[in-house]
Amino acid sequence: MRPLAILLTLSFLALSCKSTMHTGNKHKGVQIAFEQGGKIIKPSKGGVKLKKEAFNVILDVPIAMGVLISASHNDSILKLSLEGKLPNVFENNNVVAVDLFNQERTIYVSDDSVNAYYYASEDEHTFNKVTLSNLAYRATRKVSSFSNVDTSTTTEIEKMRKPVYLVFAGVNLANEEPGTPFLLNQHFKIVWKK
Repeated sequence: MRPLAILLTLSFLALSCKSTMHTGNKHKGVQIAFEQGGKIIKPSKGGVKLKKEAFNVILDVPIAMGVLISASHNDSILKLSLEGKLPNVFENNNVVAVDLFNQERTIYVSDDSVNAYYYASEDEHTFNKVTLSNLAYRATRKVSSFSNVDTSTTTEIEKMRKPVYLVFAGVNLANEEPGTPFLLNQHFKIVWKK
C-alpha cells in the first residue's frame, strides 16, 4: 500500500470521538448494489447470495459524503445497526487506509476497524470507476478478496466459507473536518453459493 494513500486516508478521516447515536435514514439518496457477472444482485431479506468469484460494490452517494464500511465475520455489528444504533466500530478512529483507485481489490475485515471510501477528485478517490452527476457520484469497487486485519491474512473469494456482514455509515465531507459518522440503514449479510 502506498504511503501517500495511507496518509491521505487517515488525515481525511480524523473522526471525532463524540458518543452519539443516529437513527433513521438521513440520506435516502444513498444506494448500494452488488454486481456480479454483469448482473445486479438484489438483496433478499438483508442477505446477498454471491458466487465465489469477484464482484462489484456500486455506491450512489451525494458528492460531499464519504462512506465507512464495517466488514466482519461476526454478526454483532449488523445486529446493532438493525436496532438503529451506531456501532462503536464507527467511532473508535480505527480506519483502514484503503488504497487509491482500489488497486488491491479487497475489503478489509475486522471487528475493530472500518474501510473508508471517498471521492475527492479525479486524481484522489478509492474506487475503480467513478461517474459524476450534479450533486452525486456513482462509484464502483471491484472485490476479489477479503483481508482480515486482525490475523493479517487475505482470502481470495474462491476460498471464502464464512458469511461476511457489511454495515455502511456515512461521513459528511462538506467541512474541513469530517463529521460524526451516521448509519445509512444499509446492511447486508453476504453468503456464498456452493
